[in-house]
Amino acid sequence: MVSRELTKAGIKHNVLNAKFHASEADIVAQAGYPSAVTIATNMAGRGTDIMLGR
Repeated sequence: MVSRELTKAGIKHNVLNAKFHASEADIVAQAGYPSAVTIATNMAGRGTDIMLGR
């Protein structure tokens, strides 16, 4: 739902969920950059460390 609305608004974003294990590391690596928008579900976001301000 949130992802759909961001897409409609033209906002680039990544979704971190339990569905795409192969791309999870790449999504987390991109999450800390300025202006990066990352949506995480409660299961996928649990225990994930995102370094900010790179």
